[in-house]
Amino acid sequence: MKSFKISLFALCILVVNLAWAQNNVKTAEEIATEKSEQLTGQLKLSAQQKKEAYQAYLQNAQQMQAHRAQYKNNVTEIRTADQQSTKTLNETIDKILTPKQKAQYEKKHSAPQTKQQHSDAKQSGTDKK
Repeated sequence: MKSFKISLFALCILVVNLAWAQNNVKTAEEIATEKSEQLTGQLKLSAQQKKEAYQAYLQNAQQMQAHRAQYKNNVTEIRTADQQSTKTLNETIDKILTPKQKAQYEKKHSAPQTKQQHSDAKQSGTDKK
């Protein structure tokens, strides 16, 4: 009986986690809005730059979603396609920015954090957005 209760509890936890994870999937529009707002805050983009950045991020997010649908569980193919999309995004963002903004952007992105470092920084409150 005790093992049944433990198994039932574990199953409940699993179901709740799966439901929560499915509700946390962001749309391409949400991703584009979040990323363009973040870039605007970091680099003080003009209204036109913000609009162009939003479009670039939206296209990138839509492409990445399409990669996941197209390649299903083939992680290698998804990664390769995502890398190309990210390269295109970075080229587009580079064209949008002024030389001063490019320097700030490159400085901020020259030493990418690992996911663990980013998570640790968020938890400790030292993550600068």
